[in-house]
Amino acid sequence: MKRRRKSDLSQPRSGIVLGAVLIGLMIASTMLLAMTKQAFLSRERLRQHIRRHQATQLSEAGLSRALHAIENDEHYRGEVWRVTDLPSETTGEVAIEINATNHQLTILTRYPTNRPGTIRQTRVVSIPRSQP
Repeated sequence: MKRRRKSDLSQPRSGIVLGAVLIGLMIASTMLLAMTKQAFLSRERLRQHIRRHQATQLSEAGLSRALHAIENDEHYRGEVWRVTDLPSETTGEVAIEINATNHQLTILTRYPTNRPGTIRQTRVVSIPRSQP
């Protein structure tokens, strides 16, 4: 068996250093990838929150529109209201239905209608019965 000389033992082994550097780069890359993925997920959650908020606002506007129409037109039975003047060139749709039998107003809101990730909200409200 051959013995290593003392001078051979004092020289650094380049293979070990290279391996340590590669492992460090893999760990750093994995951490960077995880942070990037988290940033994209947070961005999508924010977009969904904004869409839900906008759909709720459209639903409220549809309710106000329907109540105003009911007060002014006794033959009003509902409508489909397409809203086009919204941010980011999106459109929304509010379907209003009146059920005279059980005195209910149903509002179905979809936002955005022209992009993926549409939020749908349904709201049912009791309508005050008119006095004879």
